[in-house]
Order: sequence, then structure tokens, then C-alpha cells
Amino acid sequence: MLYPLFFQPVYKEILWGGQNLNKIFNRKLPFEKTAESWEVCCHKNGRSIVENGPFKGKTLQDLIDVYGEN
Repeated sequence: MLYPLFFQPVYKEILWGGQNLNKIFNRKLPFEKTAESWEVCCHKNGRSIVENGPFKGKTLQDLIDVYGEN
């Protein structure tokens, strides 16, 4: 079943971060010094999590492992 996947962003706190993502995109940020928002990622330092539909709660890596070759 195909449907649009929506992912939870992965936020990164870094010394030079701030609150601009909140100001510009009206995001609720988990850190005072949020420097980056990884919108869709499958990296050892952050993996996107599906936030809707039948795959809700699965990581992007989970989906690649199951459906990557199809």
C-alpha cells in the first residue's frame, strides 16, 4: 500500500545553535541551542521515524531493510 510518508525531524543541538527554526518554521524545538533539523535521514547519528499510517513508529532504516530491493 502506497501513501505519503511523513517523518519526525531529527534535531541536533550544537553550541552555535539557537531558536531560528522555531521563529521561521514555528517548530517546537527540544533544545535551547538547536542548530540543525534533519528532515529525512538514515544515518548512524539519526534516523527518521514515520509519524503516520501503517508504518507509524518505524524508522526509515526499517523500511529500507524490508522494501529496499522492491
